Amino acid sequence: MLSKDAWKPWEPRFGFPTFMGLRTLASFSIRSDFKSFNLARFPGVVKHALRQGWAGVRDCMHEYGTMLVSGDVRGRLRFRIIVTSRKGEMLGVSKVPESYPPGGSIDIDVTDVIEKLGLPPDNYMATLVMSRGRTDGFRSSPGSYSMTYIGDQVYTTYRTGGFARILNDPTRKRHAGFRGINPKAIANNGFISSLLLINHSSNPSYDESATPHSLLLRADGAMREATFGVIPPFGGVERSLEGLFGKDVSEFLAPFGGRGTTITTCPGVTLASLHLMRARDGSSMSIEHSRPTHTYLLHDAV
Repeated sequence: MLSKDAWKPWEPRFGFPTFMGLRTLASFSIRSDFKSFNLARFPGVVKHALRQGWAGVRDCMHEYGTMLVSGDVRGRLRFRIIVTSRKGEMLGVSKVPESYPPGGSIDIDVTDVIEKLGLPPDNYMATLVMSRGRTDGFRSSPGSYSMTYIGDQVYTTYRTGGFARILNDPTRKRHAGFRGINPKAIANNGFISSLLLINHSSNPSYDESATPHSLLLRADGAMREATFGVIPPFGGVERSLEGLFGKDVSEFLAPFGGRGTTITTCPGVTLASLHLMRARDGSSMSIEHSRPTHTYLLHDAV
């Protein structure tokens, strides 16, 4: 659980991991046409707030009332980073001192932030919070973040966005559940894939753990099952194919070139997922942020 004032309900944010031995960088470019208040889209914001009941209306009045009184309708953006352990324990907060106008860009050395907080080298979780989002129901960030990890022999990156949508907050919305699919999981003599799941929430007082279930499928239909393990609130847990499905998983996948498909589900919560692959000799690593499954996207488009 974080402090109850860790962020305001309308502040876009996202959680991400850091890895011991790798430098973590976050970059973001703000669209030049960004405005914190867009009159044409404001009716949609009000409609979304009404669906949330009094809590949503209260937050909307607070956000836009403060903005209009201050005259800050175009908006400079501020950023801050909340650092937690992989178990979700809050360890520190760092505010980026400058504010950034539309068209501006920001580069944050997250590893440097962690060092300045006096934290020892370790695997951490962090949440990047933005002061304003677009005028839409989810206060989406006006662009995508680039997350980059750098080591002596590693350079890998992925892109993601920040949102202020309701997430894992039973007081406002109950989620059906999570399903994540990786059709390119690999375990062979040279490489091993892993899955990193994050149990985040829009409510800083969130205190529910998640226990996902994972399947590993071969092309011929043969399957292995495993309990992923407990993910604490605001925590992140990484499990390799060997850690989930046994030390002999390479032999299990060998008839199909070491390739398989993982399917991970968890009822009642929404999880963020990252797919990683590492060389067994430590010479390389890749990371990718997963997207919703194709059936979810089709349903959303109808």
